[in-house]
Amino acid sequence: MNGARFLLVALVLSALVVGCGERTAYRDADGNQVTVNDKTGEVTVKTQGGTYVASQDGKQTTVRTADGKEMSLDAGTRIGEEDLGLPFYPGSTDTRQSTRLKQGGQEYLTSVRTTPDGVDKVVAFYKGKVRVESETITPDLAILNSKLGGKPVFIQVNRIDNLTTVTITLNSM
Repeated sequence: MNGARFLLVALVLSALVVGCGERTAYRDADGNQVTVNDKTGEVTVKTQGGTYVASQDGKQTTVRTADGKEMSLDAGTRIGEEDLGLPFYPGSTDTRQSTRLKQGGQEYLTSVRTTPDGVDKVVAFYKGKVRVESETITPDLAILNSKLGGKPVFIQVNRIDNLTTVTITLNSM
């Protein structure tokens, strides 16, 4: 996980660097280089295995490997009902922890919302919306492996104290 370690160093350095233009903030004995763009806050870590790019806010990250493959993660993004093709549980609240992951021509959307309603009510709502292929249900946790229009949908509903979290992940292929 050298790349992850360098990315962490790069993110910390990006918070500390002030000025304009780009400048190299760190280079190790193996030639790995961390560059911080002081105007945009973007941090780039170049290693022998590829390039890692992170936005200033830490919510957008792109990884490009040496062979040209790319993966991008947008954390804290807005995922809407239209993106999922599935309605949100009525009255649920967006947690602002949703993500969009793109890799190898596939896109994974994850929506995270909360509601004061119990697991049983949320499960009943979604069972009417997707084709459940397998399920695990307890009073405080439900996992539904489902399909929606032929696309895999994973729904996790868990209750902690008086709050139920609904996490929906869709492989939008």
